[in-house]
Amino acid sequence: MKLPLIRTLAVPPARAPILRYGVALLSTILALIPTLFLSDMAESRLVVFAVAVMVSAWYGGWKPGLAATSFALPVSAYYSLIGDHNAPEFRKAVAHMVLFFAVALLICWFNAALRATQESLRRSESNFRSLVTNSPYGICRCDSLGVLLDANPALAGMSPFTI
Repeated sequence: MKLPLIRTLAVPPARAPILRYGVALLSTILALIPTLFLSDMAESRLVVFAVAVMVSAWYGGWKPGLAATSFALPVSAYYSLIGDHNAPEFRKAVAHMVLFFAVALLICWFNAALRATQESLRRSESNFRSLVTNSPYGICRCDSLGVLLDANPALAGMSPFTI
């Protein structure tokens, strides 16, 4: 008797790495376009780059999200830290950069946790489905009135009626 494979040892990546990192680079470049127009507003520039990090982390995972962060930080530093600033403005710009970096790390971490949870749920559902489908015993699901909603192949084979 051949038992069904319950656990999968390796899960192939959903997207090619070149595509994931390409999205990180492209989203950062696209965020650079409004940055050129918002050069006088540091907070708006960092928000645009945070959106680029979110897109990269959502699409590609935490590593492309960190890559987008590493692309965005030098550009933001260039616009925020270069030039004539007095001490309070410089400290404010550095504080914004540190806050951006912390938020970008949180975005990447939350997206990684979300992906891991979704993958765990998908794997659990696949294991349960395999267990029910390949069971030698008849298993069914009925509503409160006794109407058959779902049945596994073993129950369908036992029943004299068409299920």
